[in-house]
Amino acid sequence: MSENQLAAGLASRIANMQNTAKWYLEISEDKDGVQAAVVELYVDDHQCSQQRRYGVISGLALRTIKPVIYYMLSGMNDSMGVPSGFQAIFDGRITYRGNLPLDNVVGHKLALLSILLTTVKLAAKIEIMGWRVERMPLEEIMYWLNKVTVPSYGDRTAKWAIIGLRVVLAGPTDQKEDYSKILEKLRR
Repeated sequence: MSENQLAAGLASRIANMQNTAKWYLEISEDKDGVQAAVVELYVDDHQCSQQRRYGVISGLALRTIKPVIYYMLSGMNDSMGVPSGFQAIFDGRITYRGNLPLDNVVGHKLALLSILLTTVKLAAKIEIMGWRVERMPLEEIMYWLNKVTVPSYGDRTAKWAIIGLRVVLAGPTDQKEDYSKILEKLRR
């Protein structure tokens, strides 16, 4: 299949899924390169459509978790159960620009990752967090996403939840660890 045929097929599937998707990955480019913002569409108390932007994955974080995103998207199907094929966008250089529809599970997982990865600078920790979040069940993802976005007991608790989950997923920041063995077990 040629690159043009692949692009046409993806464009058709993206258009079909955009009408029903509650989540999407807004892939764009800025002066530093490709970035992917995780956005949720929802209806507020006044029955108005709203968007909630969770975070942006870019730079080192995007390059590092590209295989994780590829794997998540490879399991995504449209409403008829047909594989979306969206993982092809993350195979090699990311040339697609626009809104990529996501299913509920992938949307929640990428939203949580976009929040967790904002200040992490070590590629191995980024990848470990990516693979471990990918393996978490939706209920646990929703629990943690609520903890890091809804400050039940003040803004500090959401920050503490982010720090705590980073430690649970990839160890403390001062840890001198050989991550290669951990990553070897996690990679698919």
